Amino acid sequence: MYWHTKLIIFLIAASIGGSILYSFRTEIKNLSILGKKTKAKIESTSKSAVSNNSTSNKSKRPTINRNDPPPRFNEKLQKAVDLFEKEDLINSRKITENILLDPNLELYSKYWMKAAELLSQINTIFMFTDAPCPEKQTYLIKRGDSLVKIAHQFNATVAMIQKSNGLDETNPLIYPDQTFRIFFADWTIKVIKSKFLLLVKNGDKVVKVYRIGIGKQDRTPVGTFEIDLKDFEPDWWRPGKVVKFGDPDNVLGTRWMSLVPTGDTPKTLKGYGIHGTWQPQSIGTAASQGCVRMVNENVEELFDIVSLDTQVEIVD
Repeated sequence: MYWHTKLIIFLIAASIGGSILYSFRTEIKNLSILGKKTKAKIESTSKSAVSNNSTSNKSKRPTINRNDPPPRFNEKLQKAVDLFEKEDLINSRKITENILLDPNLELYSKYWMKAAELLSQINTIFMFTDAPCPEKQTYLIKRGDSLVKIAHQFNATVAMIQKSNGLDETNPLIYPDQTFRIFFADWTIKVIKSKFLLLVKNGDKVVKVYRIGIGKQDRTPVGTFEIDLKDFEPDWWRPGKVVKFGDPDNVLGTRWMSLVPTGDTPKTLKGYGIHGTWQPQSIGTAASQGCVRMVNENVEELFDIVSLDTQVEIVD
């Protein structure tokens, strides 16, 4: 075979081999690109699945709404109401007190207030009628006794003793061998400014809850005080002027209880008190000159519950 024939055959073979090799390299490159795309798609799908699964798990978690009543609240309160209507006051009060101690119940929330208002009704009956309760002690009148003396002995008020024993409130006379049932308690008062609430407590137990008004521009001071004066149908003493009870300009309502600072509370915090108001719409607002305001009907009741020297704590 001639050399030029061999050269032609060699060139043809080289051309065919190069084409095959080029084609093969292109396929490998395409496979590599496809592999990267597939891997990316798998990773994307995996992340999406994890995200969806997380969202699904979150949606299955129970949500807690603090505006909802605690478990069985309505059931317990309804049972207390039913017992109250049946005049089973002792057991109605037990249930209501337990509701207020429920750790799931937000303090001073609307549900707490529902139970507290029922408790207040029950204790009003115990304090001002002859309804029996554990706090009442029997006392036999002796010679030389007076209502004032007995009230001081039991940390009570003359009005409460008279009302709970069916006595004539206009007649202070009592007689030996009379038997009284007297509500005995270790009274304290707590004022919560931010909630516009006044709590009457017997030791650690809440007995009564009242809605109040406080001083505008944060004028009601915080601290510890005690009641040093109680005034029936008070005059309002202003600098250089006395506004008589019944005068439309008298802002004190029907009762006044003066507060003096105790403990570490600055002794300069004088002139404050708890009093009534002729403006019931101001309850729940900051409208006074610094005193604690109550609806006249409520301050009259409080006046008949707590005695002089009752400790008062005012907090924000």
